[in-house]
Order: sequence, then structure tokens, then C-alpha cells
Amino acid sequence: MMIYQAAEDGFSPGGTLVLSRIRERATYPLKGRPAILEVGSGVKDEPCSRISWREKDVRITVLARLTPFELMKVAESMLR
Repeated sequence: MMIYQAAEDGFSPGGTLVLSRIRERATYPLKGRPAILEVGSGVKDEPCSRISWREKDVRITVLARLTPFELMKVAESMLR
């Protein structure tokens, strides 16, 4: 799992965990914040999900080898 924040929307830190192919993209209301949920696969064709949202001037992104439902629970636990 990777959790990162950046000022720019398109930032990606690189590394071994990458969402290389996106099969589905949807907006999701994450505790009142508009979030983008992406579901796809990683480099080795393993299931992968990513969710991102803005907090003031920062984009928060959580990327993991989890189902979308598990990933949403992780993201929701990060917010009050």
C-alpha cells in the first residue's frame, strides 16, 4: 500500500506499486469529499485500486493491492 500527498494532481512517486491498466473509474463521495476511485491491475496483472481526493491545496492518493471496497474503508478511516 502507498499513501502519498502532492500539490499537483498528476504526481506519482513511482516505485514497484503502479496501477498500469485502469478498467473502471468513478467518482465516489468520500465522507463529503468528491473522490476518484480507479480499479484496474498492476504491472504483474495483479488486482489494484486507487482513490484520490483533495484536502485544501493537497491531493491525497491511496494505492493498494486491495479490492475497491477495502480501499474505500482505508481511505474513510483516514478522515474525520
